[in-house]
Amino acid sequence: MFLPQWRIGGANNKRFVIVGDQQEAERVHQLLLQTNQQISSVEFISAGNEREGSFFSGTFNQLDQVVEIHKIDEVIFCAKNISSSDIISSMLNLEGQNVDFKIAQPETSFLIGSNSIETKGDLYVMDLNRINKPSNQRNKRLLDLATAIKMIVLSPFLIWVFNNKRNFYSNMFGVLIGKLSMVGYAPVKHISTLKLPKIKRGILSAALQFNSSNPDDDAVARINLIYAKNHSLMMDMKIIWKNWKKLDS
Repeated sequence: MFLPQWRIGGANNKRFVIVGDQQEAERVHQLLLQTNQQISSVEFISAGNEREGSFFSGTFNQLDQVVEIHKIDEVIFCAKNISSSDIISSMLNLEGQNVDFKIAQPETSFLIGSNSIETKGDLYVMDLNRINKPSNQRNKRLLDLATAIKMIVLSPFLIWVFNNKRNFYSNMFGVLIGKLSMVGYAPVKHISTLKLPKIKRGILSAALQFNSSNPDDDAVARINLIYAKNHSLMMDMKIIWKNWKKLDS
């Protein structure tokens, strides 16, 4: 059972939900009141998965239910209380519900919009499903097929470049049958709660666009986020062109 909404403005104004602990949520609420005059209601969601008193309308794992029940227009995450991976996973989980997102950084007097990129320690919270759009999927597959066919046709002249010749042919035929892609996410060596759009395993790594052969765990997460958000045919073409000699890996 959820608490009644806090009615602050007209019915045509926006409905917000703030996710964080009580102290931080109250601070962000005051900031919202000072910076936004078009407020219809504000809900509060606990950063944990246990409800903490009557202040909150629900818990973090109930966020999608609160958004749907209260017809929320904008979700504000308190970065002080919620990890980057949990925020991004929640955003992906709410895809299709037509909500905007903002990030409230601790001890700041502003909110970061969902299309912002800040420094290394901040979030890349954008259109993470760009890589899964039908047009991008189709273009990626066509590029895979064209590259694999070309490499096989030219292999009598190029095969001497590759140390592992058998693996090269195995990779090319794997692409032809749709098992592999020319470019995929950078390999993840750690357990992560981040749920990125699913794509085929790549022969070449997205990390190659940054000339980073051995990125740490945080760098891998950022690389894959950037690849999912910014993916384009040109990005894959550049990675393949600069690294085609590694197609036997």
